Amino acid sequence: MIKQLLAIVVIGTLSIVPYLDNTDYNPWFEGDTYIVSTDGKMKRISRFDPSWKPQSAYDDYHEEIYQEQEKQRKEKMSDFLKSIANVCTNGKDLTKISLETYMNEFIKGPCQPTILVPGLIGTALQVLIMNFIIQQVKIDCEQLQTKRPDIFENCGWQTCSASKFWLKKPSEEYRMWIGALIGPFTIDMRSKKDKCFGDFIELYYDKSKNDPRDRYTAAPGIEITWVGNTPKSIDNQCGTTAIQEIATDSLIKAASCAPKGYSVFSDALKNMGYIPGLTMQAVPYDFRKSIAASESQQYIKKSVETFYRLTGKKTYIFGHSLGTLHSIEAVYNMSQEQKDKVAGIVTIAGPLLGATKTLKPQIGGDDSFMFKALDGGINWYAQRKMSRTSASIVDLYPKDTFIRFRDEPWMKEILDRMEWDKEFISTGKRPSRPNPLSWFPEPSDEVCGADFADRSNHCQLLIHDMSEHFLKVVNKLYYSTDESTREAINDNINSDEAKQILDYFDETARPKANNVDHPGVPMVIVYAAHEKTPFQFKYNKQPQPIVDSTEDFYFPDHISKANGDGTVLASSSMTPGIKWIYEHQHGLTSNPTKLVEYCSQYNGDTISSIYDSQDAQGQKLFTQSRYLGLTCSCKFGQTAIEHCGHACMIQDNLFIEFAADVLMTHWESTISSTPATEVELKNIHEGCTNLH
Repeated sequence: MIKQLLAIVVIGTLSIVPYLDNTDYNPWFEGDTYIVSTDGKMKRISRFDPSWKPQSAYDDYHEEIYQEQEKQRKEKMSDFLKSIANVCTNGKDLTKISLETYMNEFIKGPCQPTILVPGLIGTALQVLIMNFIIQQVKIDCEQLQTKRPDIFENCGWQTCSASKFWLKKPSEEYRMWIGALIGPFTIDMRSKKDKCFGDFIELYYDKSKNDPRDRYTAAPGIEITWVGNTPKSIDNQCGTTAIQEIATDSLIKAASCAPKGYSVFSDALKNMGYIPGLTMQAVPYDFRKSIAASESQQYIKKSVETFYRLTGKKTYIFGHSLGTLHSIEAVYNMSQEQKDKVAGIVTIAGPLLGATKTLKPQIGGDDSFMFKALDGGINWYAQRKMSRTSASIVDLYPKDTFIRFRDEPWMKEILDRMEWDKEFISTGKRPSRPNPLSWFPEPSDEVCGADFADRSNHCQLLIHDMSEHFLKVVNKLYYSTDESTREAINDNINSDEAKQILDYFDETARPKANNVDHPGVPMVIVYAAHEKTPFQFKYNKQPQPIVDSTEDFYFPDHISKANGDGTVLASSSMTPGIKWIYEHQHGLTSNPTKLVEYCSQYNGDTISSIYDSQDAQGQKLFTQSRYLGLTCSCKFGQTAIEHCGHACMIQDNLFIEFAADVLMTHWESTISSTPATEVELKNIHEGCTNLH
């Protein structure tokens, strides 16, 4: 009888094994859960609390909060969205016409094709767990378990077999960035023992390989790609999914505007009549790799060529943050024939002269990745692995522009104007000598601010002299020169990790960018100066022995700040633009530059336009170089200041209106109809050929 009962139990158990879930998504393996309130505040519920429920139990609740936020946002934009609905296709509904008809309407319409390039950590990354290769993505579970059992254990996995249902195994796919709060790649790391994210994000570098794209590898069995490029995440949005709604958890989306990425922008473009792959192109990329090794360079060039062939129109490239450097570098490396197919580059919060805060996570960690709402965040182990092995961080090191070019006429004008502004404001009188930058508004105009705590309403340059040291450790100062920056790495990071960082220097040199060369196309520089932004970090003790012995953070003892957007200094964003305006006004380039200060009331509540006039056919003309003010939703305290900061400004409905105006040029196409057939257009759209 006992044997019969045991047999029944065994047979019953084996029969349900295929239906059991022994992955991280099984609530049995979950820890603490979170609830976010309507005002964005988070509450943690311990796994041992009697009221605990699986995170999935709150999904509907959090989705309701997020959808209500989206509803309110769309209501604010409703009039604008109605006014531009299908404007690029002359009012034709995209769903009711063929792709060939669509392209011909776009050719006749007022819009230019466009490319969207995200910033650092602005691309959603996906991990695939399987035992075979799909395109360039692979994580071989058994290989990882065999060759790197430490990583396997750090992620909490115990088996690769579904039949061993009592042991935890990896799921088929994960969102790596931004990872779910519940799971191995969570951004809420509660202790030093949380190492899975750090192990997966780490890159290994082989400088001996000729092609920069071949130099980067992960741990054995691990490869990572952008969302939309794996079997479960693939769609026909041609990379757009990867640069919008970077988080999947409704909880995270409801708590912050930062993970939205380009979502508001891309939705507006689709409302205007853009189709991914055919007239608009997202450029997702692995933001850990250097610009030279990035797939972005190929994607941008190929998209420009595709759009010109299909529409006979030039393309506008929008780059946000690090994406501005990717955009400009791609254009630097184009032939003149290729540049002639680019309408212009719009840089948004671009660290064109680097960002001093990039060394902060490498040296002792960055507390901005510790989230008060979670009482946790990305721990030192993960920050160390990510920042010290990501070449993109070196791409963002501060440049020595203010030192090397100090005696150049354009730099002298900048330095003179800085002093001119100080004298004007301190005395309340206009200096007797001429305004060194006559095209830039003077402090007598109190219309460039909007009652911000960190920025007066006076019109002023608000540039910080980046020749000052950006780092002080005990009594030693470090500057933005190549020699001094290398010294900062050697002095403050252990030798093994310092070697990999220093190996990145040659690959990230980018001579044209370092010389602030003009890209050779019209430029629009959107910058902000309404938030205090770190530029100088002071450590009273040597960080290296502290972080190495404690395996924990050592944050700066003092941080000095200047004007910017909270992440990038105004100096970094706008200085190259001032140089290019100087060159245009002195006949050294035929390409104009507009310097656009975001959250400036200089042009009032009217949405500013980069265009100066129009010709007899109604085509807009971009001919002059000058300053523009661009109003924002945070003016006079109407919205929380963080909604107009570095990460979120591309979601501001007023910025979206500005961008739409940039794209609606009414320029005549060089062709009257598309040369592509319906079949070819379908293949380009569904196959996302610009990204392959």
